[in-house]
Order: sequence, then C-alpha cells, then structure tokens
Amino acid sequence: MNSDPDSEHEPVRVDITRWDLVTLNLAITPRLRSTWLAWGFVAACAGGIEIAADGYPTTARAWFGMVTAMLLVATVFSTVMFGITLCAILFMSGTANGVIGEHIYVFTDHGLREQTSANDTLIRWNGVRDVRRTSRFILIGVSPALYHVLPRRCFESAAKYDEFWRAVRRLKHGGRPTPG
Repeated sequence: MNSDPDSEHEPVRVDITRWDLVTLNLAITPRLRSTWLAWGFVAACAGGIEIAADGYPTTARAWFGMVTAMLLVATVFSTVMFGITLCAILFMSGTANGVIGEHIYVFTDHGLREQTSANDTLIRWNGVRDVRRTSRFILIGVSPALYHVLPRRCFESAAKYDEFWRAVRRLKHGGRPTPG
C-alpha cells in the first residue's frame, strides 16, 4: 500500500483492533442525537403504556413513580440494544472487509486517502459530516453512524497527533485552514 507522492504529510499507519471498536462505540454512542431520540421514544412509549394500563397519575408520588419507571425502562432497553448492536458490529468486522487491521491514512491534494487490505478510499475535502477528537482518538464521521477512528497510540508523538488533528479539521471545511 503506497501513499500518493503528492501528499502533504507523512502517512499514518493505524492498526485497528476490536477493542478500538468497543471504545469508539462507547465514546460516540452517547453523543449521537439518534441515541437520545431513541431513548426518549422508548421512555415515551413506556409512559404511554403505563397511562393506557392505569390511567393518568393523580398524585405527585404516582407521577414520580411513572417517570422513574419510564426512565428505567428506557435505560435498560437502550443498554440491551447497545450491547446487541456492539456484538453485531464486532462479529461483522474483520480484516477481510478492511475494518480490523492496518489502515494507512495520508493527506493528498484531493483529501484524505485511506488504504486497507480491502479498500482504497478517498475522503474528499469538505466531504465529512463530523470530526471529533477525544483524549484517545481522532474520529472522522463520514455518515451519521460511520466513523474512521485513529487511536492516539498510532502517532509517534503528541505533536504529530496535534498536527494530524489540524489537518483533519480541514476535511470539514473544504481544505481551508481552521482556527484553533
């Protein structure tokens, strides 16, 4: 896997493990609007079922009990669904489809190129939905639920991590430098 000769930066080699996928999902899922919408929907359904079965609560204590039950049902349901979804992601992810294993990222005149044993992808300037940085990852969101993850451990130094972060932010801004 060779990088483009016209690249602005050195290639970054990333080895993605299943554990990276677990920590990525733990970091991203609570921050997604869809997570909160689904959680609210389940809570509202639980409240609707409670009202249909027992009628509207008439005391503050009954309201408190109903709201507590709604939140508990939504939390348990969401946790179970997260676990099922995460297991499915881990089961379907492998080296054959280019999710697990080595990824090589390099910036080119056209955007960010990612190469794996299965794919050669170009993420064009202004072609990302979201870029995020945590203490452990740089995350590049190309759709509402699809992120490229670059663990901090894959960078030689904090300076290289910061340099790559500055360049990644340009993916969302059409290749223009971003403040900060």
